[in-house]
Amino acid sequence: EFTYVNPPYLEYFGRHEDEVLDRGWFPLLHPDDAGAYMASVDAAQRERRRLQAAVRVRHRHGDWRWIESYALPLFSDGGEYLGHIGTSLDITERKQVEDALSEADSRKDEFLAMLAHELRGPLAPIRNSIEIMRRTAAPETESVVKTLDRQVNHLVRLVDDLLDVGRISRGRIELRRERLDIRSV
Repeated sequence: EFTYVNPPYLEYFGRHEDEVLDRGWFPLLHPDDAGAYMASVDAAQRERRRLQAAVRVRHRHGDWRWIESYALPLFSDGGEYLGHIGTSLDITERKQVEDALSEADSRKDEFLAMLAHELRGPLAPIRNSIEIMRRTAAPETESVVKTLDRQVNHLVRLVDDLLDVGRISRGRIELRRERLDIRSV
């Protein structure tokens, strides 16, 4: 329970001091976040350390907003827990930006994976065409065929790298550790 809240707090939540002092934070917390948040508060008290935790709360307009709380537990000279003193900042906009960036990052990864798969298809017939050209080419076009082959091999490596990036970002790559002679690498 609270012993004091400042006027901006009461305004933010649209509450009266008497209802806040009696019931504290819990009625304001999002049900999905309340347990973890209260556990963080309890841990900070038990471990005598500062609290820093983000949680969704019911704003005065009825919408869920994100706040980040910072608090220090206070103890008497005899070690008795006296409470926390702290502040909370509205971080809703920051959370929305983080979510948007995360979504954009996921879409980028999906796009790169799709692009890699789409690019892989045309490379096989191009490689086959180069092989046919190599077998039937006149001596004066041999350098052109070598250039084409080198560039297609470069494209194949780039597409393979794109596929690997997609696998890594989706957690679908397996690392196999082994000892190697560095000269072979």
